[in-house]
Amino acid sequence: TFISYFLRFNWWFKYYLLFFLSILFIALTICIIYSKRVSKESKATYKPFTIPNFLVIITLIISIIITISGIIMIFIPQNSFIGIRVAKTLSNPILWKKVNTLGGIGFTIIGLIFWYIFYRILKIIDKEKKAKEFVKNLTLYTITIVIWCLISLWFTNIF
Repeated sequence: TFISYFLRFNWWFKYYLLFFLSILFIALTICIIYSKRVSKESKATYKPFTIPNFLVIITLIISIIITISGIIMIFIPQNSFIGIRVAKTLSNPILWKKVNTLGGIGFTIIGLIFWYIFYRILKIIDKEKKAKEFVKNLTLYTITIVIWCLISLWFTNIF
């Protein structure tokens, strides 16, 4: 089963940063959506849901880090610290180069796109529109990063 495969290879030690960031973004998104629903359902006076600027700045910084990591992945030689490090890529230098180049290009593009999106959100003045755009794009960002990580791992089986 998937769980025994996951536990056998100790993926949480190899990809702890990916799992931590994914869980953090998912938890943050759930909290934002839940608090918005609670504020709508309460009979109290309506107070618009707002996103503080520091939260947008943090996601902006994370997207810049994703971009830099993607650029590094394209050019880094085979090692056991940075890159897509699974048994197949560590044992085959040609596979390492192909998989990390494709993964790095994807992470660079994703990081640049979301860097621009979160920068644009930071400049929005209307608080309700800013909150709506942030929640929507944070969810999309999280899903995109997780899917690209899985696709990058899948590349090891294709090549």
